[in-house]
Amino acid sequence: MKQTYITARATDITPVITVTDEQVKQRMKDVILMTPTSSKALVKNTVADISQSANLTPEIHSGIAFVPALFAAKALGFSAELSDSAVTVSLNGKTSSAKAGDTAYIALGNEQTAPLPPYEKNGDLMVSIDALAGMLATQAIYDDGGYIIIGKDAESFNLANKTDKKILDKAIAPVIFVTPTADEVVAMLKTNHAQKAHPRLMVTADTIGALKDKIANDPDVAEWYQAFLANCNENYLNADLLAYELKGVRLLEVSRKVLEHVSNLSFAYLIEGDEKYAAKAIEQVMNVCSEAFPDWNQKHFLDVAEMAAAVAIGFDWCNDKLSQTQKNQICEALSQKAFKYGLMQLRGEQYPTTSGLWTDLNAPTYPGNWVSVCSGGLSMAALAVGDESPELEAVAGEIVSGCVPHLQRLVAKFAPDGSWKEGPTYWSYAYRYLTFNFASMFSSLGTDFGLSKAPGLHKGAYFMIAMTGSVANFDLANSDKRALSCPQFMWLGARYDDASLTRYRKWFIKNFGTRPDYTDILWYTTSHDGDISAIATETNTREFPIGATRSGYGTDQYYVAFHGADDGGGRIVDLDCGQYIIDLFGNRWVKDMGSEGEMYGSHGDEGIFLNDYPYYRMRAEAHNTIVVNPGFYEDQNYSALKDIDIFRYNNRYTLMSSDFTDVYAFKGVQLFERSILADKVSMSTIIQDKVRMAVPSDFYSFIHVGGNIDISADGKSAIISYGSNKMLVKLLGKNKFTFGATSCVALDSSPHYPYGADDSASRKLYIKADLITEADYTICITPLCGTETDAVFEPLADIKDFVIAECEAVPTVSAITVGGAHLEGFSPDKRIYTLSYADYISGLSDISAVSIDAEGAQVSVEKAVDDNRCARITVTDGNSTGYYFINFES
Repeated sequence: MKQTYITARATDITPVITVTDEQVKQRMKDVILMTPTSSKALVKNTVADISQSANLTPEIHSGIAFVPALFAAKALGFSAELSDSAVTVSLNGKTSSAKAGDTAYIALGNEQTAPLPPYEKNGDLMVSIDALAGMLATQAIYDDGGYIIIGKDAESFNLANKTDKKILDKAIAPVIFVTPTADEVVAMLKTNHAQKAHPRLMVTADTIGALKDKIANDPDVAEWYQAFLANCNENYLNADLLAYELKGVRLLEVSRKVLEHVSNLSFAYLIEGDEKYAAKAIEQVMNVCSEAFPDWNQKHFLDVAEMAAAVAIGFDWCNDKLSQTQKNQICEALSQKAFKYGLMQLRGEQYPTTSGLWTDLNAPTYPGNWVSVCSGGLSMAALAVGDESPELEAVAGEIVSGCVPHLQRLVAKFAPDGSWKEGPTYWSYAYRYLTFNFASMFSSLGTDFGLSKAPGLHKGAYFMIAMTGSVANFDLANSDKRALSCPQFMWLGARYDDASLTRYRKWFIKNFGTRPDYTDILWYTTSHDGDISAIATETNTREFPIGATRSGYGTDQYYVAFHGADDGGGRIVDLDCGQYIIDLFGNRWVKDMGSEGEMYGSHGDEGIFLNDYPYYRMRAEAHNTIVVNPGFYEDQNYSALKDIDIFRYNNRYTLMSSDFTDVYAFKGVQLFERSILADKVSMSTIIQDKVRMAVPSDFYSFIHVGGNIDISADGKSAIISYGSNKMLVKLLGKNKFTFGATSCVALDSSPHYPYGADDSASRKLYIKADLITEADYTICITPLCGTETDAVFEPLADIKDFVIAECEAVPTVSAITVGGAHLEGFSPDKRIYTLSYADYISGLSDISAVSIDAEGAQVSVEKAVDDNRCARITVTDGNSTGYYFINFES
């Protein structure tokens, strides 16, 4: 008789964390809280200016936080003075001191050495926090999210602790944010734009000239603009008027098309001055402001917000071509179709539907991307028409001032590292409207009320870079697979004077063949030109736990990403804990099956929020993870949050590991530990799982692949063929497991929802075992070159204990020739090269290399063949082995 195993339903194991004002006061009563984005500090629960005479902020150099020592010492109650470029502190009868330019400092009478010397700035001495802690006999920490804490028990704070994060998010708010009144907003608007001057959203009359000069004088911007204008002429100038058409519960698709048409046409008018662009933009605006659109679908307020943004841009950028009658009609439409319903929500009044709410502080999804989009669209519209009449002044002031507190709560969520709880697609959506809104506030009011100073917000772009693989996006949960085009990077690069972000966006446009957006042109900083070599190749984030590593930036490069456990911020989430993907040679070898977003949008949310997880793509069985005791209900407990526990790397290896036991505990799992070791030289990935179950259980482990599968006779390995490339997937060790292959369809015991995407043409590998209590196995995935059919690997007992040295000595070669000619663009540290097969047919078997390493180093070549057009150069010096790959792309 088959033994009965555990088939329980998951329960919510993540407690709801609330933080009171009293909790904040207690934790902050003995410390100073600062951030590099603000010239204010929270000193024992009181906001104070760091300097009375100058804009002085903490600074970060080489990852080390520097703070004004004189200010900090006095704030903590010590006697201190600055004289002759030195700060001196008296403490319990002893003296501490530090001098500008000198790494030696005195801590309570004892000489110590700082990693970097102090320096003078604006009447204070900037000292590293470690040195300052020693000088003041206290504690000091800097979290790379942007929080600096000095004082008693400072080291007790940990942003990985959800309660501590909420306390710090709440405590930092008065240090960086300003909450304006409605009257203050209107006063700023009227002061900055006398006589109702336009444009004012993202651009002004004073900045258009510089924008035109940039287009005229920068060759790259000129090329982007010509592509933009050609697209505008082809797709928008003669387009039909858009019609009111609901899709499920949404008008959102129409709102977005209106925004696309109006913003592109209006931008063309700003630059070209040709009335035909303004006329068409105005025609689209007047259409949605007419009876043809009885409403903007207030029941799903995103639709209203995006439509309001479209109308606002058309009104503002084409303002000089609008008649007074048209202006009045637009203002009336905004009032009745947008502002009316926005104010109901901001005021907490009864609203016609809960699906439109974005102001409910108690909602499990708050604050989510809806706060960004709804606040952004409404605020842009309010700023565009807020001085058209006394009535609109009152409304606009209330909307902008009412949205600011919600935006404060939203941007706080991006600390510490900019990652976003709703995944990459919603990161892009949220940041799109944050940049729209903040840019419009700066141009309309001269300030964004400190919102863009939020710790972690700047780093969000680097989270997005990490989520963008060599081939496509890491398409977790309800995220797009395509590499997401984010012109927001241009604004972020300009706002934070971060050239790497501008450069990455420029690189992305070229390498992913993306059509430049008009905001790329608007926000591009010409002085930021350069390469992207400064951008890290490793990332480990916390709020949305991702570990990612790559051999370099390029569409052919090696990329591995690993996902922890998250709850999607209380909204759409897949059961994808432990998911990983692999890119190499322009292919995604191990993949995510993608989003069920199309079904979600088409069927009125039917089934998407059910705990049963009816869609195949949402379930653990559709991901590269394990399934224990499969059944009709969920495979994982999505509320069991878990970061990547171990993340270590050097120039060759990256190790990622986490214990996901809590995710499967309701299934009787007593241990599930997954570790991944990525070798960025051999382009090999090792995945090791350790699983223990309380009772004999049915067990699966899945690997969804891109390409065809050929399993060996003994079932211990498989070759994946993808185009003209091959990868080996091999089971290591003495376990009894073997591989099987199947189509990507739900197990018989799972739900079979009628509207799910058809993935039956895709293939996956699996390991299956019945009624077992433990599963230990190691899988290696590595490229095959030329005529290779197998590879040999050294067994690793426990890869989470793999020692990663500070730096690996990897042998290199000095030159590579293909078909008798030196390889163009060769660098000893660049390991992958992609060549055109048509250009190098004769070179497939004519590849050579020269070693420059220790005497006696050996070089060998596995030549490409027609059936596998990838060649490998191996260089060995007796201690280590290095590899180069030449891939001939069809």
